[in-house]
Amino acid sequence: MHNVLGVDLTITNILESHMDLTVHCKSADDDLGVRVLQFNQRFGFSFKDRFIGRTQFYCSFQWNGEIKWFDVYIEGRGEYKGEHVNWFIEETGPCRSGICYEWNK
Repeated sequence: MHNVLGVDLTITNILESHMDLTVHCKSADDDLGVRVLQFNQRFGFSFKDRFIGRTQFYCSFQWNGEIKWFDVYIEGRGEYKGEHVNWFIEETGPCRSGICYEWNK
């Protein structure tokens, strides 16, 4: 039996330059639209893992002519189960629980 979990995900702009951050998040089924976050502003959304298939959300992040991508949620990673997912966006990459990651290539 598949357990369908609800997930709350938050993205916070902590760019050291204090610039506005343009965020555009999508999954295969949902386009959450474009948001512009000022420094320290957050954007959050909730969803449930798909009953069939695999839920994946990825976002583009733009500031000062830079465009970066990152998978903010991939079902089955195991690290997300039953918790609120908080991402903090820095110029060098997204950070979560004190660990920073590289941008997608």
